[in-house]
This record gives sequence, structure tokens and C-alpha cells, in this order.
Amino acid sequence: MQAQAAVGVAAPARTRPLTALALLLLLLACAAPSRGAAAQTGGSSDSAALTLSLEYSADQNADGAPLGTPTKANIAGREVYYEVPQAAVGMYVFFHGCAHNGFDHWYSQPGCEECRGLPAEVAHAKQALAAGFVFVAINSLDRKDDPQADFYRCYSYSEDKDGAVAAVRELRSQLDLEGKPLYLGGVSSGASFALKLPNEFTPGEVAGITSEVLAVDPDADDFEWSVWPPVAFISMPKDAPTADRIRRNKAALNEAGVRAQIIEVGPRPVYWPTFFSDQASDISPELSEQIVEALVEIGILDAEGNLVDDPRHGFIGKDWRAELIQRVPALQGDNTTTSVVADSSVVSELLNLAWADHEIVGEFWWAIHAWFQGGNTGNLAALAQEYVIRQPGLLKADRLQPGQLPATAGDPPVRPWLAWDDVAPGPAPTPAPAPAA
Repeated sequence: MQAQAAVGVAAPARTRPLTALALLLLLLACAAPSRGAAAQTGGSSDSAALTLSLEYSADQNADGAPLGTPTKANIAGREVYYEVPQAAVGMYVFFHGCAHNGFDHWYSQPGCEECRGLPAEVAHAKQALAAGFVFVAINSLDRKDDPQADFYRCYSYSEDKDGAVAAVRELRSQLDLEGKPLYLGGVSSGASFALKLPNEFTPGEVAGITSEVLAVDPDADDFEWSVWPPVAFISMPKDAPTADRIRRNKAALNEAGVRAQIIEVGPRPVYWPTFFSDQASDISPELSEQIVEALVEIGILDAEGNLVDDPRHGFIGKDWRAELIQRVPALQGDNTTTSVVADSSVVSELLNLAWADHEIVGEFWWAIHAWFQGGNTGNLAALAQEYVIRQPGLLKADRLQPGQLPATAGDPPVRPWLAWDDVAPGPAPTPAPAPAA
């Protein structure tokens, strides 16, 4: 994996990005009595020390439910999924890509049986909630389900913009968040949609935008770039035309005096044995090991664990999904966790991420948040390396104290690919037999 940005400003110190949040939490703690945990200790008032406690439960949302429990509602005619942490400091709205949904950001549960809990989507929600932001995901109006179509469940700017903006504004008003930071983000179709939305908001209403693996066409659209908020792009250079469009968007923004930087994400090995369980909390290490070994047997991975073709469109003449199910029967079915359904399963999403051509990326939300909180002046690539979430499967949505970092943020890589000769115990997987002549 690579991370690059076009400017060379020194990264801020590790404790800097949460300065505003720390101040807010301190004020909250000082402004009201605690739930019994705060007390004066010691003898006389001259020597008494005041112990402060936060005015919220770190592992519950504003409804008193465990964090990771969404609310779904029809707001301004739109299907909206959201979760409100206690003592929210702002709002982060994310727009999904084609073939996806707002409910992909939460695990399936009573009250949200349709929720799918895809790993990168869940990672976005958990990090935002841990930072104190209301996390909001809005379904596109296009709700058809046609995997044979080139594009489905995509955002249409002309059809979606009015309802999406109205829903965001109404929800901010309901939650008394007007005047607190509003950030927008999206991936693919949702990224280009989010990038155009400042046209619909008043200048300054949106504090920042995150655009993942897509951008707008600067030649086809007449934008007044100077009124845009700061933009953080995530680009996958393997998709050269899209990477070029992202660079041109960044250049147009910079020329207009708007801060914009790029994180570039390259391919990564599908390492043995815990690649899948490190990325997704609902994949066990044992199942991860079985999947990786089966992919080697099938011939999907080379000796270093790199994919040898595009798992979404490649491997012409090879039905790798059927072969994987044959070797790992636990993946049979259409359950998000235990299946290999394209664009609807943990395995498919993580293989797309490893190939790094066009996929959502969940491990840089905290780095981008740090960049926004630091005034958008730091080197985003350096922050991406400093705060990258190495094992998103270990993330929790629990509210973090000022200065705390999410689990595995900035850790070194989990492990390199191990040559099969070095793996113990057990022999190398038996290669799949050659097809009959």
C-alpha cells in the first residue's frame, strides 16, 4: 500500500488533531455535574481536587443503546440510516457507491435486518462515532437490484440532490447540530455526488469533503471551485483515468485557493492466515486461514499473496467464487459474512481492496479527520501513514478520550506474506488439479 500527497508540509504532532474535540469535552465535563463519578476528594476546600468525568457513556449512543445500533427513518422523503453518539460534536454524512446502500455501515441486527456490515463501511461508521460525530448514510433513490446491469443503486445528481440536502438539513435541525461541523463523504458514485453538493449548500455550511476513488469531470462541469470546502481524495492509481481525474480536480481546487490533497492506495497482499479476520470482525481467524489457503489452491494468489487478476472482472474462464465455495463450504449462501456474492460480501469487498482498482477504503478515516481538525495544513500522506488503521476488524465505536487513538492506528504492518515453506504446522496446500484436456 502506498500513500502520497502533492505537498510537502510537515505532519502535525500526534496529539494535535483532537485539540478541538478535547476542548469541547473538557467544557462539557466542567459545565454540569457528573453521573456520580465526579466528586471533590481530599480534606479542606483549599486542598480539594476536582475529579471530572464525561457526561456520557462511552459505549452507548444517544438512545442508550450499544454503539453500532442505527436509527432508520424517512426524512424529507429519503431513506436515512444514522446513529447519534452522546454529546455529539458534529455530523458526518456518507454517500454509498453503486450496488450499495446506506445500511451497509451497520451489522445485521433486530430492527435492521437488512443491514449488511461490510468491513470498510463499518470502519467509517465506527471511527466517526468514536470521534463523537453523528454518522449518517442516505440511500440513493435508485433502489433497483439488478446485478446484471452495468450500474444500479447509483446516485443521480439531478434526482438525488434536493432530497439529500433537505434530509441533512432537517436531521441537523432535529438533533440541534446546526452550527456544528458538517462533513460529507462518499465512494465512487457517492463521491462524485458529494463533491457536487457544495453547489446546494451555502458557503461555509460544509466543513470538508472526503472523495474516495472518483471525482467530477472538471471539463464538463462549471464549478465555482473557490467556494468549496477542503477536500481529501483517496485515489487508486491502478485505475489510471480516474486517478488522472482526481489529480485534475485537486489542481483546480488548489488553483482556486482551496486546500485539497490526495492519499494514493496501491495493491496489497492477501497475507496468511489472518488477512480477512484482521479486516472484518465477523470473520474468524480460522475461517480467514481457510479462505487464504483455498485462494492459493485455486491459483488466485501468487507466491507473495498478491492477486494475479481483478477479482471483480478478471479470471476469464475461471469461476473462482464457485471454486472457493467448493473448498470452503461455510461460504455457501447469500449471507454478507459467509458468502462470496459480488459487491455484497466481506470476501468480495476485501479482495477488491487488495486488488486496489476501485473500492471503498476504511482505514484512513481517522487520518483525514486529523487533517480536517488540524486546519487542513498538514501533509495528508504523512498523516495517512501515521494514523492508518492496520486491523479495522479490531475497531470499536466506543467514544475515545482526547488524545486516544483507535485500535491499531499507526501500527506497523501486521505481518508480511509468509512463504509456505515457512508456515508451521502443516504442509503447503495441494494445488488444484489441471483441467482435463
